[in-house]
Amino acid sequence: MRLVTEPQTAEAVSLGARPLSLSEFYEVCAGDRTVELSPAARPALDASRRLLERVIRERRRVYGVTTGFG
Repeated sequence: MRLVTEPQTAEAVSLGARPLSLSEFYEVCAGDRTVELSPAARPALDASRRLLERVIRERRRVYGVTTGFG
């Protein structure tokens, strides 16, 4: 990993609009691209949060969420 000191010139990778390509993954890991959340991903993100809040409120055990493993 390298410290990015120069301004980013490549377009940001948009998460949620489509599958992430392997080359985009590598570019993000290398610090060559930034990441942004696609507006199309927001409804799914909100639904996931509501589900997690309900699970926690109901004190249900969910592997990787409330068990400390995962």
